[in-house]
Amino acid sequence: MTNRFISFIRRKVLRIDKYRWDYQYSVGQWDGLKTQEMLRLNAARNFLIEYTKGGKILEIGCGEGVFFENAIGVNYSFYEGIDLSEVAISRIKKREKSLFIGADMEKYEPANSPFAIIVFNEVLYYSKKPVDLLKRYCQYLAKDGVFLIGMYDTEKSTNIWLGASKVFSELDSLKVHQDSKVWYYKILKLK
Repeated sequence: MTNRFISFIRRKVLRIDKYRWDYQYSVGQWDGLKTQEMLRLNAARNFLIEYTKGGKILEIGCGEGVFFENAIGVNYSFYEGIDLSEVAISRIKKREKSLFIGADMEKYEPANSPFAIIVFNEVLYYSKKPVDLLKRYCQYLAKDGVFLIGMYDTEKSTNIWLGASKVFSELDSLKVHQDSKVWYYKILKLK
């Protein structure tokens, strides 16, 4: 069997997420997103500045490092990112004080905690139990640590926000309009 056929079976028949994401990044399916996403992330950058305060940042679902690029000039001591796609991870322009790993957010256990801020940008939709996932990551937050969560406004994201509001307090929020679409960025802390 050819590698191409095996890839097809993994992606389309078995529907293994890692192979689907690797394929999508390798064929450039997400290339145009970088410019659009950077515009939104510039608006959310102030949250990094305000809540990181020289501490460590963990980004779950970092993709090709767009949020990491946006953190240039932010006062942090260490930046760690994970993504299911190793293809995406391989494209990140790494700098000092950073580490990027191909890993599943549902299973990952960071060794560099505690973190001042844990970022979930456009990734909670992919968890079967997003609020439980957030609760699990609480153990990796510093005493005053927070989550920075960004999601496109959909029925699914509305349900995630509602579920999270039962467990977490909203400290800050930002609504971003772009191309007739809406994104919300929120800072959450365990109640």
